[in-house]
Amino acid sequence: MTRIEIEKREIKTSQEKVFEFLGNFDNYQELMPDSVSDWQSTPDHCTFKIQGLARIGMKMEERVPYSSIFIKSQGEGPFDFTLTIHIDPHGDHCFARMVFEAEINMFMKMMVEKPLGSFFGYLTKKVQEKFEQE
Repeated sequence: MTRIEIEKREIKTSQEKVFEFLGNFDNYQELMPDSVSDWQSTPDHCTFKIQGLARIGMKMEERVPYSSIFIKSQGEGPFDFTLTIHIDPHGDHCFARMVFEAEINMFMKMMVEKPLGSFFGYLTKKVQEKFEQE
């Protein structure tokens, strides 16, 4: 099992606002780096292509107000994975972190572990920046 834990980031807004934002894939497009193309989404499903990697499909599997969002790969992509977003309260702010888990063979793991870690780290940084600007 490959597990990539992205460092938690302090988000300067309420746990509820972060949950509502991240619980809707339509909001994710504004977080994406330039390496992402062909973005398509509904609140519960999205597909996109990361430059140099395969097309990826994801769906919202479960939302636990206001603490966790469970995302699962769907149909597209080179392997199945889960992405769990944890949102922990901290006074009038919160902390958010992502945990990626997949069954990936050792060869594939060496190829994708660093780019995926960077990609998800970028997303959490963009969430942090989004709520600092409001």
